[in-house]
Amino acid sequence: MDRIIDVVCEKVDISKKELAQKTKQQSYVDARKAIILLSTRYSTVTNIEISNRLGISSPVISNVKRGKGDVSDSVKKLMREVSQQIAKEY
Repeated sequence: MDRIIDVVCEKVDISKKELAQKTKQQSYVDARKAIILLSTRYSTVTNIEISNRLGISSPVISNVKRGKGDVSDSVKKLMREVSQQIAKEY
């Protein structure tokens, strides 16, 4: 999960500290959503662990994982870019 967070933050040009801020600015929301979905795909972290790292509630994470709400094109693009970068490293 650490690597996913690092790459997402790099791609959207925000710090880890900024990522956990309570804001609904779209770039932050997209970054958090991408991290949740990628962490589910590439790691075994729990919702509580994700919640602690991103500063959002566990029910929000569950909703994202279950597909409640749209996954925007920008989130899909970010996820593709992060997946490609991580794949190159392994």
